[in-house]
Amino acid sequence: MKQSSSQQGTTILSVEFPGKNDASYMKRREYIEMETRSFYDQKQDEIPELNYTQNENQTWKTITSTMNKLHEGRMCKAYLKGKKRLQFGIEKIPQLKDLNRAIQSENGFLIQPIEGWVDAKSFFTALSKRQFFCTQYIRYWKEPSYTPEPDVIHDVLGHLPTLVYDTPYTEFIELMGKAGAQANDKQMEQLERLYWFTSEFGMIREEGKLRIYGASPAGSMGEIQNCFKEEVQKLTFDLERIIHTEFPIYGFQPTYFVINSFEELLEQTRTFLEKIAGQKTQII
Repeated sequence: MKQSSSQQGTTILSVEFPGKNDASYMKRREYIEMETRSFYDQKQDEIPELNYTQNENQTWKTITSTMNKLHEGRMCKAYLKGKKRLQFGIEKIPQLKDLNRAIQSENGFLIQPIEGWVDAKSFFTALSKRQFFCTQYIRYWKEPSYTPEPDVIHDVLGHLPTLVYDTPYTEFIELMGKAGAQANDKQMEQLERLYWFTSEFGMIREEGKLRIYGASPAGSMGEIQNCFKEEVQKLTFDLERIIHTEFPIYGFQPTYFVINSFEELLEQTRTFLEKIAGQKTQII
C-alpha cells in the first residue's frame, strides 16, 4: 500500500531502493513530494503539472517503449482498451491532470496524487469513493528495470488502464474499497492478499489463452515475462485459498490465480466483501 505524507508523515521508507543513497535523486523526490503535498494543502482544483527532467523522461521512455511490445499478446482486452484511451506517449511522462480528464470522460476512477506509501485503511477508503492514488515520482534512472516501491510507472502504466471504464472490474475494486474501509485487522490482512492476487498480480483466461490484468506485470519488464513461465503456478481462482496465502513482496511471484472473467471475479468475491463492508450493492 502507499503512504501519503500529507496524512501519514514522511514517505521516505526504511527499506532500501535504488537511488536512496544518491543525494540528487533524493532531493528531486523530496521536491516532487512537496509539489504533491501542496495540492492538498492549498486545496487546488486541478493536479499541478510537473516539469520532469531529461533523466526522468528518458527512464519513462526506456521502460514504456519496451513494455508496449511486451503488452501485445500478454495483457487482457480491458487493459489494452483503457491504455488506448489514455494515449500514453513514450517521450514524456504524462501529466496526471490530463489522464484524469480522459478517465473522467469515461466515468472511471478519479486520480488523486500521492507522495508515496499510504496505510491500507486510507488506500481502501479512497477506492470506496472511486478514487485511486497515483505517485508522481519515477524510479531511479540508473536502474530503470527495478524498484520495490510504487512509482509513476507502476501506478500510471500498471493500474490506470483497467480503471478507465466502468466495468465489473471497477465495481470489484470499489467494493474492495468499501470492505477495506470497514475491515478489522484480520480482515484487512485478508483483503490485502485478495488485492495482491487480483489487482496487483491477477491473470485472466480470454478465448482460451492466459492474459494479465494485474498492474505489477504490466509495469515490469521482468515480471510480465516471468508469469508466463511453465514453472510459475497458475491456479484456478479460489477465494478461500487466496485470503490464507502469504506472498513475497520482493522478487518474482511464484504463484498466480486465474479468473475466467471479471463478472466471475465480482460474483465469487461479492458475498465475502459485502459481509465486511456491511452493505449490499447492486448486481450488474
